[in-house]
Amino acid sequence: MLEVEKKIALVKSWIENLEFSSGKLNIKYIIDKKNCLEVEISKSNLIWSVLVNSPDFAPYRNVWIEVLDLDNIDNYYILSWGDDISTIEDDIINKLNETIILLLK
Repeated sequence: MLEVEKKIALVKSWIENLEFSSGKLNIKYIIDKKNCLEVEISKSNLIWSVLVNSPDFAPYRNVWIEVLDLDNIDNYYILSWGDDISTIEDDIINKLNETIILLLK
């Protein structure tokens, strides 16, 4: 089981690598603390966000990813994913890679 601080470091490292590989995305750190990370990445009408924390009550353990389409008012949620107790590092990286592709199209 990964601790929240390790998951934050993992996601931050992934985002730093993304910043170097793609100059066409707007990356905004909403919260960047030891025990909580929230980042939004946007392109045109799409917003990708990740939240890593230790919630008291939520449908995820520590990592929550969402992709929203602001132009589709009736169905703006494209995708959401949350980790669980069995999630490993590779699962998180795979989901980060899988979801960011929606913005890179």
